Amino acid sequence: MIIRDEGERIADPSTVFESMDAMEPGAAGTNLNELGLSIARRLVDALGGRMRLESAGECGLSVCLDFPASL
Repeated sequence: MIIRDEGERIADPSTVFESMDAMEPGAAGTNLNELGLSIARRLVDALGGRMRLESAGECGLSVCLDFPASL
């Protein structure tokens, strides 16, 4: 499954899946989009799937989800 978004570009996709505290004042680059992706990644992992991000050009992002056939 591929989900495409044309919204705000993520500054550094390599750090999206790291643990973060969205309530921490001054958290560099932390926004609700990144928090949502971090939560989604944990859910996908719990289901035995894989999630990867692909740049969609000047803005946006493609999120590719792969799940085991047994789901």
